[in-house]
Amino acid sequence: MKIVHDTAVLPADQQFAFYREVLCSDFKKLRAERDADGPYRARIVYETFGRVVAIRTSLPRHRVVRDSREMARTSQEHLFVHMLRGGGIEHDHRGVPDRAAAGQMVLSDSTRSLHAVIPDRLETVTLALPRAELLARAPAFQERIGVAVDLGHGAAALLRAFVRAATRHSAELEGTARDRVGDQLCDLLAAAYGAGGDDRPRSLPDARREAILAHIDAHLSDPRLGADSVATRFGLSPRYVGKLFEAGGVTLGETVTAKRIGAAGAVLGDPMARGRTIAEIAYACGFSDLTTFNRRFRQAFGATPRDYRAAALRSA
Repeated sequence: MKIVHDTAVLPADQQFAFYREVLCSDFKKLRAERDADGPYRARIVYETFGRVVAIRTSLPRHRVVRDSREMARTSQEHLFVHMLRGGGIEHDHRGVPDRAAAGQMVLSDSTRSLHAVIPDRLETVTLALPRAELLARAPAFQERIGVAVDLGHGAAALLRAFVRAATRHSAELEGTARDRVGDQLCDLLAAAYGAGGDDRPRSLPDARREAILAHIDAHLSDPRLGADSVATRFGLSPRYVGKLFEAGGVTLGETVTAKRIGAAGAVLGDPMARGRTIAEIAYACGFSDLTTFNRRFRQAFGATPRDYRAAALRSA
């Protein structure tokens, strides 16, 4: 799918507002600002490759901000890889200032605050990718937010060439071919930033399972957490999600329950949480039924939540 937005088709006094509200705020969750009035010629082309969105942009001078207000507007979490073809970006990620110039790429994270200035016309290709899935492939991404990387050599040069080829021939790609291109983009990015961890190669199913586990850990309190919500979040089918976990001998439902019980046990054993009721803790860990919670807890710990808490607090 290809979508083209060009503010030149709008009256001059509406151009920046369109960029700010539709193109910048709604998709990237950024607040755009500028000091001048008048025309604002911006051209943005979106193309999708599986779950990766390639965004070619040509933007005049302005600045963008992502703070707690912007981050609270969405549950979608992305990493943005900005590959600069012209111009530059002066940016500050959580108090760490830096700059990226043409011929470099730089990462931004939708879960982190950002202040950036585009001092002159900026020409970029930006890749928007699901954050959890990419971190599962390359944990080193977390340490590289805001760090400029040279696009002239190594895996980064391969990535730039691959992106050029993919966007040039995107009209010829259909169905699963576009999905495979998206997967290859993720692999090249992981190579460009270092696989991290133990450097063992991860298959796509393994990477997806790890990404889903990270998502589960972050959303245990949501009683709707399950195969359907996970499938929607990661753009997969519920059947595929189920098979990812069944291959390891433990179903998705069993995994979620075990993590919730473990979280509840940790809170019940914390002296600082003695003022919270057992029901309150159960609901906070994602259980919607106390009978089920009590039964599952006793199966896991061999004691009722009340007895477990009493013993843990006596030991403390």
